[in-house]
Amino acid sequence: MSKILYRKLKTGILTISIILIATACKDSKRKIITTQIFPIHIERFDRHLPEYVSSEDSVFRDNFRKKYSPFFSLYCQSILKLSPETAPEYLPGLKRFVSDTAVKVLYADCENEYSDMSDLENNLSEAFGRYGAFFPEYKVPRILSHVSGLGVPVIIADSLISVSIDNYLGSDYRLYKGLFYDYELKSKIRRQIPLDIISAVIYTEEPFRKENATLLDHIVYEGAVIYLLEQIFPDKKEEDLLGFSQEQLNWCRKNESKIWNKMVREKHLFSGDMLLQNKYLNPAPFTSPLTAESPGRTGRWIGYQLVKAYLRNVPEANITDIIRQDMANTVLKQSKYKG
Repeated sequence: MSKILYRKLKTGILTISIILIATACKDSKRKIITTQIFPIHIERFDRHLPEYVSSEDSVFRDNFRKKYSPFFSLYCQSILKLSPETAPEYLPGLKRFVSDTAVKVLYADCENEYSDMSDLENNLSEAFGRYGAFFPEYKVPRILSHVSGLGVPVIIADSLISVSIDNYLGSDYRLYKGLFYDYELKSKIRRQIPLDIISAVIYTEEPFRKENATLLDHIVYEGAVIYLLEQIFPDKKEEDLLGFSQEQLNWCRKNESKIWNKMVREKHLFSGDMLLQNKYLNPAPFTSPLTAESPGRTGRWIGYQLVKAYLRNVPEANITDIIRQDMANTVLKQSKYKG
């Protein structure tokens, strides 16, 4: 069974579609020691696919499909939605895709931007090493890159991860205009790739599990994920971990007590209303239960403050327990958080 992880929020948490195809001081970052370094090599499926499409050599095409199995069939069926009647080669649909005018532009710009991916490989090697310190049972999969035509940015399937690099060509990239909201564009940059990949791993391997959850349950889980990402990427700025601008982060800090008091006063924390939860957690221009000046997903930032306060007060606590267990009420009580 394979999993495609969509990096767009629909219910306040990342949606995962299952497809049957086969801190001592406040705000300080607690750096951890990497126990292992996992050498990462990003396999350039994107670079080699046009050669497959244009080749007349059936042996070469067979070897290509074997080399990139099981990703090749997943790419054709689930990403490009090609007709299964053209399996196993999928040549008619692939030829149409790579010859599309816009896709040609994407391919050319991806090749220009990603002619060398060694910086991403090094960052991912360190990040997976730190992730392994928290989850030593995790086995690092194959990592590939592909062009999807601005589809799902990160794919997780059986023993592999693939990143759609055409989704990371810069916030001002010309083909993004009119296709993405302004608040989405800030994450369409090269340095976002390692963060998105590790985030995808966390949400896939350690998903939110509680049924009939309250807003508090969700924001504590999301806050724990952000805290974990901070440990995995100790050099990342807080605003980058949250997808905020510096101005948006400053607004949250300035209005922290007001945000918290509103959530408590209006009894939002213990609400099971999914629509309300979405308003606090979904990507959006702003968090609608608050004000138009607030950034979207402000609920995640409040959850992050809760988790940090809890770990300061209970230093023996384990971040993985917060992610895996039903601890929201414990975190709320023992954090002594007051906004």
